[in-house]
Amino acid sequence: MLRTAVWNVAESVGLPFGAYVVITDLVSPDAGLLAGTAVVWLLIAIRKIASGSVSSLLMISALVLTIQTAVAISTGYMWMFQLQFPIANLAMCVVFARTAPTRRPLVAQLAADVVELRQPETHHPGLHRFFQGATWFWPGCSPC
Repeated sequence: MLRTAVWNVAESVGLPFGAYVVITDLVSPDAGLLAGTAVVWLLIAIRKIASGSVSSLLMISALVLTIQTAVAISTGYMWMFQLQFPIANLAMCVVFARTAPTRRPLVAQLAADVVELRQPETHHPGLHRFFQGATWFWPGCSPC
């Protein structure tokens, strides 16, 4: 379980950040942002081709990093990269709220992806209610 969690975090945060640091040092901050974003989308493509599925954590990272990069590069101000976290947070609130009433709430997907906590094959209403409640909790308590 720990190995899976470490790999998922490294894949969704470590590799893009490493690309950002290296390319920023070699080229420019804008190129570093584009490289970090490209790494996330490349990892998504590789995972989709290799396994047919993409982890929710990786998709969340791609969404947030794409928004951050677009805002920072389009405004021309690198400090916008840090200031627009509320925009990314709002996007995450929408994603969580959108998946909460479905059969696959995002918290259940993250539990399966990050710590390999799989739901039973047969529908378990109590577990499903828990994941729905936890998914509703995030946008409800987050400062969107």
